[in-house]
Amino acid sequence: MARQGISDIGSYDYQGALPAVYRHMLAGEKQNADINLSWETLQEINIQTFLLLHSTDGQSWNMIQQVPPSNTAESRSYKYLHQEPSPGANFYRLVEYNMDGSSKVINTIALEMERDDDIVVYPTLTQDHVYIRLPIATQDNPHRIYLNHPCGQIVREYASGSRKLTMAGLPAGMYYLHLEINGKRKVFRLIKM
Repeated sequence: MARQGISDIGSYDYQGALPAVYRHMLAGEKQNADINLSWETLQEINIQTFLLLHSTDGQSWNMIQQVPPSNTAESRSYKYLHQEPSPGANFYRLVEYNMDGSSKVINTIALEMERDDDIVVYPTLTQDHVYIRLPIATQDNPHRIYLNHPCGQIVREYASGSRKLTMAGLPAGMYYLHLEINGKRKVFRLIKM
């Protein structure tokens, strides 16, 4: 009995091998002021090169390293240390270029590097205390520190220059921490558990 709308077109046998099989795609890890990038293949066949690309906006890419492949059926680990990446967002992309002229993006990752001039408030998800880390270059302490509820009501004010803030006694929920330093205000969202 013939089925309408279904045709048997036979099977297709791919005669080549896949260029690379990945055990671990591109991964990144902060290492002091640098970023350590790595990936691992299980096998490589007919790969011309690997390119590591870098971007600070995720749109415009620059090559930071060209890596020769092993082109073997054995596993191989690759590492690259990106020294002193840009402060803020850093995007990395691994691209595989094959002998047949084709290429493909293996994956893209993003890592955030702290800026030297950033004020850091941590942890942002807490049960009791929050800490303030000021830039090394700044000797100024926050002149005004206060916490408000999302509706705008100030629920707690802290002493000028405080670096360890307690959230004890506040109900669970979202709050905004305001720091005023030299006439500039920084706001951080916090969640009290």
